[in-house]
Amino acid sequence: AAFVADGRFLVFARSDDVDNATIGLWSARREGDGYVDPQKLDTRINVEGGWILGPSIDPTHPHRLLFSGMRSEAGLGKFDIYAIDYRLRGH
Repeated sequence: AAFVADGRFLVFARSDDVDNATIGLWSARREGDGYVDPQKLDTRINVEGGWILGPSIDPTHPHRLLFSGMRSEAGLGKFDIYAIDYRLRGH
């Protein structure tokens, strides 16, 4: 998992069944002492049939989310490293 926007959001990997279903990245908003309202990130990150893991923030570019994954359309390798610039929107 990765803390985003000074801890106001948490980005994490999630699957309903890690042995048989894809894994995608989700985000949740900090409220009080916990994180609430989990939402799956969009198709710029999560793809059907893909496995997306390991979210982190590039410390030299705080608005860049890094993640590893296997995206069927990429065909670059088994697991690759991706970077995407993001802007936070309200949950």
